[in-house]
Amino acid sequence: MSTNKKVCAVMCTYGRFDMVRQSLTMFLAQDYPNKHLVIFNTAPTPLRLDASLYSNPEISVVNQTEKSDGEPFTCLGDVRMAGLEYAEGDIYVCWDDDDLFLPWH
Repeated sequence: MSTNKKVCAVMCTYGRFDMVRQSLTMFLAQDYPNKHLVIFNTAPTPLRLDASLYSNPEISVVNQTEKSDGEPFTCLGDVRMAGLEYAEGDIYVCWDDDDLFLPWH
């Protein structure tokens, strides 16, 4: 794959912040240069990252407890569709908070 294509991964989580930290470490270790990760948290407790990660242009955090129409999320598909609204790039990747990825994934 050409490295000029932007890959956007959307990680859906429901407050599993320890798993998010582990998965975030794996994302940052990816050797593909043109990437972005949207962490989409649906738990009532907002996800807060270390200050150094907030300034990283490869990472965005969205804390959203319900769909944009005010209805509750009823399934993972609803959550993935809502997270996709924040994805910008040429290629979309589902990045689950409990997946394990090697650096060349």
